[in-house]
Amino acid sequence: MKKKFNMMSLAVMSALGISAAFMSTANAANEPTYASATVDGYTSEWNLTTDLFSKMCEAGRIDHSTGNCTKDHLSNLYLRYDCSTNTMYALVLREGNYWPEKEADESWIKAYQLGQNPVAGGDPIPSGSQFSWVAPNGIEGVDLIGYEVSFPLIPDPYDIEAHINIDSDRTSSTGKKNDPLELSLQCNPVSNIDIETHTNDIDADDPTGPVIAVGNGVNWSYIVTNNGYTDLTGIAVTDDVVGSISCPKTSLVVGESMICTATGTATANQYANVGSVTATDPDGDSVNDTDPSHYFGGVSNIDIEYLTKSGPGVNDYADADGPSGPIILTGETVTWKYEVTNIGNVALQNIVVTDNILGTISCPSTSLAVGASMICTATGTATAYQYSNTASVTADYSGTPVSDTDKSHYYGADPSIDLEKFTNGEDADTITGPMITADDPVFWMYRVENTGNTDLTNVQVTDSVIASANIDCGEANNDNVISILHMGETKTCKANGISTAGQYDNLGTATTTYTDDLANQRAVSDTDYSHYLGDARPYCAITAVGTNANGDKYIEVTTSDTDSGISEILVTREENVNITGHTGFTVGITVPILITATKVDQNLSSVVEFQITDLVGNVTVCDPVISVVARTNGKPVTQTFTDIPEIESKITVTNGAPGLKEIQINVNGQIFVFDNLADNQVIFQDVAAYMNLYNNNTISLTALGKPDGSALVLIADM
Repeated sequence: MKKKFNMMSLAVMSALGISAAFMSTANAANEPTYASATVDGYTSEWNLTTDLFSKMCEAGRIDHSTGNCTKDHLSNLYLRYDCSTNTMYALVLREGNYWPEKEADESWIKAYQLGQNPVAGGDPIPSGSQFSWVAPNGIEGVDLIGYEVSFPLIPDPYDIEAHINIDSDRTSSTGKKNDPLELSLQCNPVSNIDIETHTNDIDADDPTGPVIAVGNGVNWSYIVTNNGYTDLTGIAVTDDVVGSISCPKTSLVVGESMICTATGTATANQYANVGSVTATDPDGDSVNDTDPSHYFGGVSNIDIEYLTKSGPGVNDYADADGPSGPIILTGETVTWKYEVTNIGNVALQNIVVTDNILGTISCPSTSLAVGASMICTATGTATAYQYSNTASVTADYSGTPVSDTDKSHYYGADPSIDLEKFTNGEDADTITGPMITADDPVFWMYRVENTGNTDLTNVQVTDSVIASANIDCGEANNDNVISILHMGETKTCKANGISTAGQYDNLGTATTTYTDDLANQRAVSDTDYSHYLGDARPYCAITAVGTNANGDKYIEVTTSDTDSGISEILVTREENVNITGHTGFTVGITVPILITATKVDQNLSSVVEFQITDLVGNVTVCDPVISVVARTNGKPVTQTFTDIPEIESKITVTNGAPGLKEIQINVNGQIFVFDNLADNQVIFQDVAAYMNLYNNNTISLTALGKPDGSALVLIADM
């Protein structure tokens, strides 16, 4: 507040905190700041801007018309005067990196008036004055930065001189005795003006002031009062943020007041503004005053984060805003966590958390301070397929509502599996199942379908009879494991064997263990029976071929029957050969029968097939192929047989006399070549590894080499 003073009696002095006016105009008396200080070596109460009285220059070389040094600027003089105690306070501080010397007799202040020469400081310190050295942060033993003094002085005009030695006896002064500064002490107000700035009718000099919601209106009132002893004109009010303020008038008589106003919109966080007023008194001098005001722009806001437990660990939670979220087995416990945070800048009350499916959620508090958080929890039971719920939070600040929402998800896993077992292509769940001739191949198929709502891994297929090692699920390891079975996917495993007589049943099982994201486990399995009835047919096999002493080719056929015995042997295929000796044998015979093959055409391959019937009508086809492979006139002959069953897995070559020198056998593309053959030589070749499943094999026989000759070839499981 700027006041104008005269030099009336001290009876009307005021102890108001008054700022000094530093005036550099030549021959003008400067005033100190009107306030008190404490002489203790600490400078925190000093204002190094408003309390500055004069620069101090080397050897006192200062231009008083400008206030600038004409030699080095070494230190500064700060003054305060307390009108209530007639005490002058002075502070001398070094400037920049200059350092004062600790010399008591060179550290003093003099004020001159009517021949008086009062001194503050020096050695010794005059009676009635106080003196203290000033060190950085008041720490003793640290290099000095100046000194602080006080001494009694009545209001009047003075010449004043401050002195200190700097950096090795360099004199720093405000001026010589013949060139002093002028000091004016005036403590009786004549002209004065006061401004009080209010925000929403509150005199909020200090923060935080009233709390106003962001976006709401703000009203400022500037109460201007002429509290001096002269009328004032030219009154102008400004706000350091708002700018020029409109007022109802520009002049006030003694004791008169007026209210100026301005409006605005509240912004976020702490707001501060300063109202200022200036006026002119009848002498043309300016008087002024300032007053701060504050408000806090309240932002009420809240956040909710909805988390779903996603793993077995205590802190395993997922912010599953979108699907699918963690996978949880149906029927298992689901745990939700609702993290509520006050993200505004004002405290919140009446906090309520709800879930669109679970309803109201219990929370540890209904209020939150700025920046504070709390955690609410709830549990439920997992249901199948995709689950989604929405958490909501509401709260208010002074009746202003705020809210937020957040989604969370999980996927309810309901794993299941279906197994269908087939025997020779029939879903033979009940007896008797298909009729299969005993000792014939049997083929089982295990069709595994994922009927649940999640992928399955490591599905194992087993059988109550068939060894797991004999089950092949078609993957790289050729074992009984399906590594992955996707939702809705079906895969097939296979096994094969040889049928046995009588009623047969076995149980197939498909099983795995499903583990969800929370480490919950569930066994998933299914079983299915399959059956067949093994029909005991008579046994028939070609067990040998050769040439007898007469040079005739013969075929040895071995038969047996567990039921009743053999009824007949029938030649069902006879190509390029005559067959004799297959009739007239004893019924029920079980010993080998030699059948003669004559009139073999050396130019063509010969084929013979047999069929036997037992006494109750069961029919068995003997090993289906016997061939004479020959070369005549150096021409090779090739015979091809198709649809040969897998069980016929061995080939016997009986060379003739004369015989072949070389023969080639092609089994499903696998070539076997036998050369340098001797007459009557017998060769055995196991071809099981090259035979396909079921009855879809192709075998070709080719006679090679230059000489003419022939050989018998038997394809049979002997």
